[in-house]
Amino acid sequence: MHSSGDVYVTGDTTSPSFSGGFTTNALQKTLKGSMDAFFLRLDRFAAAAGYLSYLGGSVADSARAIAIDASRNVYLTGGATSGDFPTTGGSFDTSFGGVEDAFVTKLRFDGSTSGPGDLYALGYSTFLGGGALDRGLGIALDTGGNAYVTGITASSGGTPFPVTLGAIQATFQGGSFDAFATKVNASGTAPLAYSTYLGGTVDDRGAGIAVDTAGIATLTGRTSSTNFPTTPGAFDTSWNGGDDAFVTKLGAAGSLVYSTFLGGSSGAIGNNDRGQAIALDASGAAYVTGLANASDFPTNEVGNPHTVTATVTDFGAQPVSGATARFTVTGKNPTSGSAVTNASGSATFTYTGTVAGLDTINAFADTNDNGAQDAGEPGAVATKTWTPGPPATLTLTPAAATNVVNFTHCVTAAARDVYGNVVPGATVIFSVGNATATSASPTGASVVTNASGQAQFCFSASLPGTNTIHGFADTNLNGTQDATTVPPEPFADAAKTWIVPVSACDVTVTVGGAIVASNGDEATFGGTARVTGATVQGQQTYQDHGPVAARRVSSIELLALVCDSTAGTATIFGTATIDGSGAYFFRIDLVDMGELGTSDTYGITLSDGYSSGEQTLHGGNIKIHK
Repeated sequence: MHSSGDVYVTGDTTSPSFSGGFTTNALQKTLKGSMDAFFLRLDRFAAAAGYLSYLGGSVADSARAIAIDASRNVYLTGGATSGDFPTTGGSFDTSFGGVEDAFVTKLRFDGSTSGPGDLYALGYSTFLGGGALDRGLGIALDTGGNAYVTGITASSGGTPFPVTLGAIQATFQGGSFDAFATKVNASGTAPLAYSTYLGGTVDDRGAGIAVDTAGIATLTGRTSSTNFPTTPGAFDTSWNGGDDAFVTKLGAAGSLVYSTFLGGSSGAIGNNDRGQAIALDASGAAYVTGLANASDFPTNEVGNPHTVTATVTDFGAQPVSGATARFTVTGKNPTSGSAVTNASGSATFTYTGTVAGLDTINAFADTNDNGAQDAGEPGAVATKTWTPGPPATLTLTPAAATNVVNFTHCVTAAARDVYGNVVPGATVIFSVGNATATSASPTGASVVTNASGQAQFCFSASLPGTNTIHGFADTNLNGTQDATTVPPEPFADAAKTWIVPVSACDVTVTVGGAIVASNGDEATFGGTARVTGATVQGQQTYQDHGPVAARRVSSIELLALVCDSTAGTATIFGTATIDGSGAYFFRIDLVDMGELGTSDTYGITLSDGYSSGEQTLHGGNIKIHK
């Protein structure tokens, strides 16, 4: 839209005629190919076309973006597959590169008449591309009439996209497409002010571009490349998966000022996030819009400034300068402020929230400067949802606990950001230390925090001993605890002690026989156990005859005996030597299926990690009897 309120439109058409027809002074009044670009100017009331023209060659051409300068000159970019797409002599490139070339076209405004309408001529028109598919998708202007273009390119090798000396990336980086950023001088001639590839090894696409008053360009688009160029200290330097949006700022000569990913990592319908359009305010801050599919797409984390703009206009929709706009914030982060509208009728208010949740922002034009909104003073309302920042602290509860073996123990991790807000959607990785010695299972897990910022991990153990449960918030989703993230990935530890159960058995257990252990070795065993008073009397032996894990196990002390005589099951806990040395916890699980012993089962687990598995006897007997 032009400052006059007139609307300028571009795109493509396959229609041999538009409703209302082309204006008398149109550059091109007939459709030349299967599809042509077009340019249309509507007056501010959309009542009439001030100008309407095709623009194209004999194949298929499409305009994708438009920009208008203060003098009503129009700049278009898009893609052309026509070798005879209209170009102008002396422009940067008048030769079609192949497949599809981007184009940059300036339509010079030569005045307007009440009858035939606007007069436009080709100021310049140039191809921009190499030997493969190249397409302009965004265009912007500076005050000097230089055009800044972004889009996609697949051109490489011997027919590359045109780049300039000192480009950020001088060659195609790989994948389906790279984005590109090109500055075309005001006359549309060679040399280009700057031009560069911008991408990684997968798929990268530029979509929108904006330029500030100093000629500094900022562009947005999408990338699925883990190595898309980013800068240290940028908002997000790690690819989040799928497509991420990107925001990249270039210096006046095309250097990299900053570059960041912008996206999330999870969502019910995917995690594809794409930047589509961008605008800049007077300070150079970038405003980006596009597509977000990730459920954890960043939406103004706490601790970052948020700016709202109030625009005051009169009854004729003309801007009102010098008016006092008053802002009041209610909700999670109450505050207030005021600002005076500028020549464009705009006043901005910036504040920083530290509490996650919803704010309501009320603004009104205080025309009589009495600090209160009176009847007739226009107002408006906006809302702002603050999301938590990345986890800065992590706690595990309970910090310590003691239970008998085979009990299911759960620890709960609570993630909070630097301001104390709970952090939902954070990935917490749990691991169990000393898991072999206690035969703990599972030994770890990755769990996402719920709406309360909590993630729970449960496990059990078969043998007595102590486990340390370690948890950390994996903010960059690389599976490793990092100290270099901002903030560093927080962690916590908890302790779990497992004890043997109280002996409760009024039977005598007598065992002896042979099994084939789970490792395939032949093994033999024997022994007795009985509860006498507060102690367990007896002894147990087990020998794995190899060759995989040969060992001789002899009990030192029996610690507990629990059984179910009705079901014919018993478990013996104790300590033992292995090959005559050390002291290891063991448990023996037994099932007595009857006198013959042919269906009886035996299994031993040791705190050095050995387990025979529960095996059916192929000789001997298990007796659990009074």
